[in-house]
Amino acid sequence: MLEMLFLCSFVIKVQVYKAPIKYQPDFFSSNIAVISLGEKLNADTLIGGWYRVKYEGKIGYIHNSAARRFKGFNLLQIKKGEGKDDDAISLAAKGFTEENAKSTSSYDFRGVEYLERFNVNTKEIRDFRKGGGL
Repeated sequence: MLEMLFLCSFVIKVQVYKAPIKYQPDFFSSNIAVISLGEKLNADTLIGGWYRVKYEGKIGYIHNSAARRFKGFNLLQIKKGEGKDDDAISLAAKGFTEENAKSTSSYDFRGVEYLERFNVNTKEIRDFRKGGGL
């Protein structure tokens, strides 16, 4: 049954440093996995801001703020020197140029990686929100 869902799929590409794949299309849902910048996934639909994806044989959801539909290159534009690929457009939207984006390998992401290790379950988040903490 899972295979049939993705007969008419398209490819999305992660546009953020780390992106969670959720069990349900909900930010409070548990993660199936966390994938990295540049990884590509098969998706079959976009509903309510969430791509439904297949990852390691499981169906999950990734928010459209973390990934974009991958269209590949338009060979006519490349030959003419017109247009940019999806990566260049994504980097430009984030304030990077092609030249300064190459320097990101020297960035120190240890603080981000430290925070990503914290695990808070859905019930704890909902209780915190109900208690007025957010």
